[in-house]
Amino acid sequence: KLQAVCRGWSVRQATRTQVLMHVESSRLFQLIWGKCFDLIENTTSNAAGWSLARDSIVDFVKPSEEVPKESGVSDDMIETLEMLDNAMENVQETYFDDAPSHPKVDDTETKRMNQALPSPDIRKATDTTPSKTIQYTPHIVKWLKQGDPKYRDFFVRRITQLAQGERSRILAKRLKGSKVVTIYETYLEQKSGFRILWTEEGDNMLVWYVAKHDNVSRLVRLIDDSKARSNRQLVPAGSFVDPNHVAPSASENEQTNSSRIVLDPMGNVPMKVYQFGGIDEIGHVVEESWTPRLKLTDEERDVVETKGTVLLLGRSGTGKTVCILSRMDYDRQVNMQDSTFTQLFVARSRRLCKYVSESLGQTQNTIGNGNGDATMTNMTFTTFDELLSRLENALPRVENIRDVFRRSERMTFQRFKTEVYTGDKGIDPLLVWACIRSFVKGSIEATTQTDSHVVDRHDFLNLEIFGSRRCRLSVDEQRPIVYDIYEKYQRYMQEYNLWDDCDRIMALLQRLESSKTTAPDIYHQVRKRKIYVDEIQDYTQAECLLFFYLSGPGDLFLAGDPAQSVVEGVEFRFEDIRSVEYHIAKDKSGLLLQKPKTVNVNYRSHAGVLNTAGAILSCMFGAFPHSAKQLKEDRGVFVGPRPGVMYKVSSEMVESVIKTKLKGTVILVHDSSVSRWRRA
Repeated sequence: KLQAVCRGWSVRQATRTQVLMHVESSRLFQLIWGKCFDLIENTTSNAAGWSLARDSIVDFVKPSEEVPKESGVSDDMIETLEMLDNAMENVQETYFDDAPSHPKVDDTETKRMNQALPSPDIRKATDTTPSKTIQYTPHIVKWLKQGDPKYRDFFVRRITQLAQGERSRILAKRLKGSKVVTIYETYLEQKSGFRILWTEEGDNMLVWYVAKHDNVSRLVRLIDDSKARSNRQLVPAGSFVDPNHVAPSASENEQTNSSRIVLDPMGNVPMKVYQFGGIDEIGHVVEESWTPRLKLTDEERDVVETKGTVLLLGRSGTGKTVCILSRMDYDRQVNMQDSTFTQLFVARSRRLCKYVSESLGQTQNTIGNGNGDATMTNMTFTTFDELLSRLENALPRVENIRDVFRRSERMTFQRFKTEVYTGDKGIDPLLVWACIRSFVKGSIEATTQTDSHVVDRHDFLNLEIFGSRRCRLSVDEQRPIVYDIYEKYQRYMQEYNLWDDCDRIMALLQRLESSKTTAPDIYHQVRKRKIYVDEIQDYTQAECLLFFYLSGPGDLFLAGDPAQSVVEGVEFRFEDIRSVEYHIAKDKSGLLLQKPKTVNVNYRSHAGVLNTAGAILSCMFGAFPHSAKQLKEDRGVFVGPRPGVMYKVSSEMVESVIKTKLKGTVILVHDSSVSRWRRA
């Protein structure tokens, strides 16, 4: 006991001076800051940090740069405020730098953040027009889709604050190291260590990445390099020549292009950019069904919002599929309250159907429904062949109309040129096949023939029906030969019980028309409110008529490239689509298709490739002026090297060069030549 008392007295004597100093410091601190504590206790605030709490008690505490001289605050107090600001910033930086690499979000913290967020009802009731237009990259979409769902709430809160114009050290810290563009970072929340990296141009704010602190420096360099490459490779304003349009100045053009198009930091291709439509839309990212919305140019937005049936023409890479995606999303939003609203997307390619379905929020779990097509709520994505099979299974049978079409009995072009016509009459077999498919059996005139459902010889030779621009064969010599070949072809088909695509389409049109009266429930079940067709240039008039039957005039969105055809034997013209719609709409002139919309800015290829391709197309249109609809030349966004064109070089020489000097070269050839080049 005596020893314990002695040790206690010794310790108190040794620490007496330090204890008295701490007591005195505490007394002075309470004297100076006690008033502030009372004010904070009486202030209700959900502020998560010093900068936000400081704003709520601004009458007592103000940042040094905001304190006016006439306020009576002493220089010592201003200096103290500066020290507080700096100290808080250092604490935040130290805390985030020491954050664990794989944090776990506390549920209580998540609940607190959710409570701080306005509810969806409140957001809709308030002004949803942000002061900044928030755009974001595919890297953000990937992070939101694949990252921890708990972080989405924090992301929504931060982006909402930025969209409303809030700025502070935590929300908008300017990063060092960028030379071309100013890059900011926003702390996602206090425990994760994630940063949101973004840039600002006028009223547009582009969110690039959400990343760990360790990766920020590398991503800043990538973003800066992306902007530098984008500005360096932009096509000059003088390259966009349009005689009917007053070109903008170089500075205006450069500013417009740079704000719209930027190269991907991870590659050398234009980067897709998405955009929030409003503050209420930002909150939807927390939903599993959320689908990002692509940012559209003014040209694309005009296409998407056009009423009635739309025909969109453009070369490969000009954004036609993007317009289809946006139009489907636009129609879905407009008809959100209509439970009977249905949509159908049709393409020749299964891969394209899958891409469109996934882009619109289709999940892998519901890709197939047993018929080979992808279906989601009131939306169907299918290839054209699968659509025909589904209709054949659904529609009631009609007497004397063929309803069984075996693959082994199908007549194709390869079979036609080997078994029916080899070219001995002096006309190319492909040209004869195109006349049979597009005019004699697949035209709108053929569908109106109630008995034979084919164009007779007299009409085929009539220039008033098939003019020289529509069918380029001569009336006196070539057309009679073609019709003779058709009659031989039809006899051969009947002898071996064969069928072609025109026979199948005609049978479906007849069964569909018959079901209006015999099975109206089935007829309304197979029809769709809106139909969207890609690569429309690969469809005959009879096949286009099927789309109009399934939807009606004014409810189609058709996109294609008149200079690009994959299906053999199809002659496509814009006027042919109008004649089909006129056949359906008749006296409903308000529903008729107007002038086609065009898109001419190419995002897939640089100006070097486009200029060469444009020169080749100009030569082809000069030699064959009415072979396809001539569009304006594509405009490249970025400059690039001009590709080499080998003139009068045999395929054997190319094969030798590739084998000896260009190993690993990717060769693009026509489908019919793939097997030969693989063997080589």
